[in-house]
Amino acid sequence: GMMNVIGMDFVGIPTVLIGHNQRMAWTTTSGGGDISDTYIEVLNPDNHHQYKFNGEWLDMERRAETIRVRQSDGSFKEVEEPLYRTIHGVVTGWDEKNHRAITVKHAWWGNYDYSMLKAFLGFNRAEDVKDFERGCRLIQSTHHFFYADQKGDIAYYWVGRYPIHAEGTDPRLPSMGTGEQEWRGVVRWKKHPQSVNPKQGYFGNWNNKPGDKWKSLYNRVFWGHRILERLKNDDAITLEEMEHIAVETGRNDFMSDYLESYLLEGAQHPRAASDARIGQVEDSRNGVVEIIKNYSHRRGDG
Repeated sequence: GMMNVIGMDFVGIPTVLIGHNQRMAWTTTSGGGDISDTYIEVLNPDNHHQYKFNGEWLDMERRAETIRVRQSDGSFKEVEEPLYRTIHGVVTGWDEKNHRAITVKHAWWGNYDYSMLKAFLGFNRAEDVKDFERGCRLIQSTHHFFYADQKGDIAYYWVGRYPIHAEGTDPRLPSMGTGEQEWRGVVRWKKHPQSVNPKQGYFGNWNNKPGDKWKSLYNRVFWGHRILERLKNDDAITLEEMEHIAVETGRNDFMSDYLESYLLEGAQHPRAASDARIGQVEDSRNGVVEIIKNYSHRRGDG
């Protein structure tokens, strides 16, 4: 069917990525979800291009990249760089001495490009929330997606393929690539944080995690709280005010919002005056308080 859509795009992608058609508008922020894992591969001591998986030695896939490297005299020399891959992913490091290799596994690997294009083509043509949700289900990378249409419907979806880890896996550490710490599938779509027409009447997000119980690269301490506080105070908002929220949030030092009260309390403590580091500030206690206050209310791009 015909498309009537306007918005932003990346070079080489034949669809609008953020924008609106004649019925609805949509946008996205980074999801920060855990969709990549590091694995330690156990290598065959007699052949470092074989690795152990479920009790067998498997051959790594190999391909060569030819890279043109500029020389000091301006000429180019072609250097061949071999790349190796296991069932988990590309080898990013070698520990020859201990017969180990490091690989990284991505949940989106394999079908990413096609499903992403199909999703955005769906957004470009979407007529209602159901159309939009169908597109969101296809996206495998980690994002927040937001929707609003002329009927007044709004929606939010946390999209991506989120692996279910084997029991006993510590997400802070690499997993063993020998077979016992493989993913146990991905989180079902219905379990993803999502909402259509919430009672509060709005969504606010700046890459921050979708909810307290969800693991995210961006934790609770992040920019997003500032948007939500602003909308909570007054949800009857003009376009100019909306633009101001974006600028003000981006220039805000969110760490100070969370830490300022603790720092001020610490600076007022009697023992603070005797601390050599604080003593370097003239009129130590008041000086530190002023510095913290100025820092936390700083504006501009300095």
